Amino acid sequence: MRRIAAALAPLRQLPPLPGSMDGDFATLMQLHHRSGVALAQTELAFGKSAELKNAARDIVRDEQAEVKQYQRWLKAHPGLSSY
Repeated sequence: MRRIAAALAPLRQLPPLPGSMDGDFATLMQLHHRSGVALAQTELAFGKSAELKNAARDIVRDEQAEVKQYQRWLKAHPGLSSY
């Protein structure tokens, strides 16, 4: 349980938000997907179920791509990110 809590900790410590709806959304979604990757990596490292480990691999791949999408958007819109 501690490993799962550690993977989700960033969601309890939100960064200051820039104040624009788009910037806040992109900032929070990036954090959300990073937490999903961390949680999936925890499953890969410590889980026993082959089915869940396969799902975790898919999550890592897909959510890392989504993190990059939000990073690109935030980079293209300077001043809208606090993360």
